[in-house]
Amino acid sequence: MVIKVPDNKKVTRKLRAILSADVKGYSLLMADDEIHTIQTLKAYRSLMSDLIQQYSGRVVDNPGDNLLAEFSSAVDAVDSAVEIQKRLTKKNAKFVEDKQLQFRIGINIGDVVQDDDRIYGEAVNIAARIENLSDAGGICISRSTYDQIKNKLQLDTEYLGEHEVKNIKDPVRVYRVLLDADSPKPLVEEQLELPDIPSIAVLPFINMSADKDQEYFCDGIAEDILNDLTSIEGLHVVARTSSFAFKGENRDIREIGMKLEAHTIVEGSVRKAGNRLRITTQIVNVADGYHLWSERYDRELEDVFAIQEEIAKNIVRALKIKLSTREKSVLGKVKTQDVQAYDFYLRGREFFHQERRKNIHYAAEMFTRAIKKDPDYALAYAGLADCYSFLFIYFEKKQENIEQSVAASKKAIELDPELAEAHAAHGLAVSLSMQYDEAEKEFDKAIKLNPKLYEAYYFYARTCRQRGKIEKAVLLFKKAGEVRPEDYQAAVFLATAYKDLNLHAEAENAAHRAIELVEKHLRFNPDDARALYLGGLIHMALGEVEKAINWAERAHVIDPDDPGVLYNLTCIYSLAGKIELALDCFAIAIQSGFASREWIENDLDLDPIRNQPRFQKALKELN
Repeated sequence: MVIKVPDNKKVTRKLRAILSADVKGYSLLMADDEIHTIQTLKAYRSLMSDLIQQYSGRVVDNPGDNLLAEFSSAVDAVDSAVEIQKRLTKKNAKFVEDKQLQFRIGINIGDVVQDDDRIYGEAVNIAARIENLSDAGGICISRSTYDQIKNKLQLDTEYLGEHEVKNIKDPVRVYRVLLDADSPKPLVEEQLELPDIPSIAVLPFINMSADKDQEYFCDGIAEDILNDLTSIEGLHVVARTSSFAFKGENRDIREIGMKLEAHTIVEGSVRKAGNRLRITTQIVNVADGYHLWSERYDRELEDVFAIQEEIAKNIVRALKIKLSTREKSVLGKVKTQDVQAYDFYLRGREFFHQERRKNIHYAAEMFTRAIKKDPDYALAYAGLADCYSFLFIYFEKKQENIEQSVAASKKAIELDPELAEAHAAHGLAVSLSMQYDEAEKEFDKAIKLNPKLYEAYYFYARTCRQRGKIEKAVLLFKKAGEVRPEDYQAAVFLATAYKDLNLHAEAENAAHRAIELVEKHLRFNPDDARALYLGGLIHMALGEVEKAINWAERAHVIDPDDPGVLYNLTCIYSLAGKIELALDCFAIAIQSGFASREWIENDLDLDPIRNQPRFQKALKELN
């Protein structure tokens, strides 16, 4: 902020604690009830002014719903803010929620310029920006304020990370003051359920770029760090589907950690502007909310790969994990040196995770573009192979999809024989063309290269079940669940595999565990159609027929044209004795692209309708 002062006027500078406050949703409150809002605002502003004076502060300005005050002491400023929020909370209690006026408060310490009774400067602007980060009825403070009060006030705080704020050059470190209403509950009992080995969750990185379309890039960087950490044997890494469910949520980091059953949390932000890149990262200890490590990287875009490697290695150091020679080589391995190819790859992966037909096609296009930029990009070929495999399994039973999957995965292996994802992709591809012996060799190779690669175990298990090798499928589904304990899919198929073997006690125990995992997943991802219909199958296995049908039909409402939804709705209707509905769904599933004949032939859920003429007619369409 540039302040023009007359040449003959002396500029007075001073160090002050600045309190900035405003009403959350003020315009909407005025539109709803102008008279009530104005009357209440006057009363509240009078109370705030009195309290500011009691704590040796001075109200500088209070236009509209805003209030600006200065203090000579950070302790007085924060004490004043806490008392203000406590008193206003009591006053708001007599109003229904939509009549409440809840102030947000931001506090910063810095050098200000005084002009008569007014104050100006960057310190004032930062206080206002921090205020905007606060919740209604809450208080946020800057790092400079936190340093002044941390040993003087008996207050709990929560670190909210570094924030890029408007018109301020450097990021601002922000803390939330925890008031009585939002102080964290004791975590002692819950911590008993955390894994025995070190565990970590990587949250999606916040996009601080001016271009909001850079979300895929931020997510991709966080996911790559997550994938690198997954290769470490002595570390449990929470799956992407669970940790990324907290995207965009402003929750206590300790609450997130306990929900994800992780000892530590990695969070960060990314700012991309032209060829410049700024990445901030920190590791938070869930037990006490303290930082184990934090760093900011200001580099050229081409340095993104080196930054990721540094972050992963610093995380390992902070957790005091000793790496094997293989693990060191994995963390230091760069998949491509071409930034544009990497950008296309990240776009493709973002589409692939959305698991819809059109998005899988978009993903294939992005992986293809990545390959054009870098013809030696093995990981992009593996991603392309998985796209064609998924299209064949779930959407389009075309032989060309199998052929393209096989070709792409072969190329990935040729380019990087030590890439576990390439062997897993090739195993899946050749299994679809019923080259089962080769598929098993490829899955075994993938597991040897990366013993924690979930997809290798999961698709290996599905291939075994598809062949009718149920005992081996059980072992592999169990191993997939060990590698990724929070995953519901392997747990669901483990329960159904036990049922196929007539191991009723094991099937029931596995079913109860599976439904717990499905319900937990749905709390984070309520619109996940696959979780709903697989959960429906488990409810059916537990004899909860109405709930099973309800869940499957909810999945159908969410994604009515998905062949997988239709097929599993067929299974549930079949088991429930709704024969005609089952046959209707089965015919549409086949027409929509459900292609796995071997799976159908070994799926006991279809036995009640298997001999029906309509079933046999629909099945012939797969020939």
